Amino acid sequence: DQATADGLDMREQAQRAAIRVADDVLPPGLVSQLCRVPAEGADSLHRLVMDLHRAINDIAAGLAETDIAGARAYRLDDRDRQRVAAFMRGLNRTAPLKFNHPGLATNAMRDGPRLIIQNDLGTTDAHVLIVQIEGQDDAPRLSVLHSDIHRQRLEFFQNRLPALTWTQSSRQLPGSEQGQFTLATGILQAADLPALDAALETLGASLVFLIDWNKARKSLRHFVSGPAAVALLHWAADHEYGHRAYLEAGGETMIGDLLDTVSQLTGGSYGTMQRALGQDGTMAFLREALRTSSEALRNGQSPPAIRDMLQAELMTRVASMADRILDDAIDHAALILDLGSLVHAALLGNVPDLLAAAARAQR
Repeated sequence: DQATADGLDMREQAQRAAIRVADDVLPPGLVSQLCRVPAEGADSLHRLVMDLHRAINDIAAGLAETDIAGARAYRLDDRDRQRVAAFMRGLNRTAPLKFNHPGLATNAMRDGPRLIIQNDLGTTDAHVLIVQIEGQDDAPRLSVLHSDIHRQRLEFFQNRLPALTWTQSSRQLPGSEQGQFTLATGILQAADLPALDAALETLGASLVFLIDWNKARKSLRHFVSGPAAVALLHWAADHEYGHRAYLEAGGETMIGDLLDTVSQLTGGSYGTMQRALGQDGTMAFLREALRTSSEALRNGQSPPAIRDMLQAELMTRVASMADRILDDAIDHAALILDLGSLVHAALLGNVPDLLAAAARAQR
């Protein structure tokens, strides 16, 4: 509408007026000033560009001529529609795993020789995904541009798409973590259109696992190391369980409460999950927590029901661990008793074959 356009124009003029360039020499700090994410409520060229980006998306959505499996599409030909359908096939397969989180809205349009697919990954300005497809006639080429404030999440995403060749460029800006951006570009020269469609489907299916990824990683870090937490998130993505259900069910707060409850019920004092289950046991239980949360929430079960199921699972695993420890202790005690008996007999001269007794002790 005109009021929105006028407001954007006034902001542009204000940004222009704030730029002072004399004799074609940029003053120190100007580039950082133009690119910086401002404090809440303040304006900047970066914020203006992002708002213009949203306005263009709104216009594109209003111009959409058709809907392709949920994607708003504009000026596409038949081949373009097939490519968008492949992307949406993957996205729609895993999109339910975001549950009530916003994001994953898709726009598609043709711009000259390129088909462009843009996906709204969430609510963060710096978290953007743009897909470009060229050369559908003879040499299909897929380009993925993905910017993120979390480098580890970006690396996770790249590892989900090993068929693409990736390059990164980073810029560290003053201020909080929200001012740190990494831009990754992935390129795939597909052998043919079926290979291109397969890559697009894989790409679409991978996007839901980026939503709240860093939140889930930090949650799992309460129980395992950083690399182990990322490995768990890869496992959840590989099996298409995701991590959003785990967070919806309570995340680390739920797991911590379960450990406290089990400690009280068993009379143990574990303190940490790894003390209760060991490192491997903790990884196994967290995988079960990710799986159970996802399946139960998709089946309409409530977080309290998920908690009850995981409490029973944790009780079983703690009891099993206690049984193994007790068995090991009994075996150890029996061995000590056997060795003591042999030593006692040897001292009294009641062992005729000391070499055989020594061999027995080693066993």
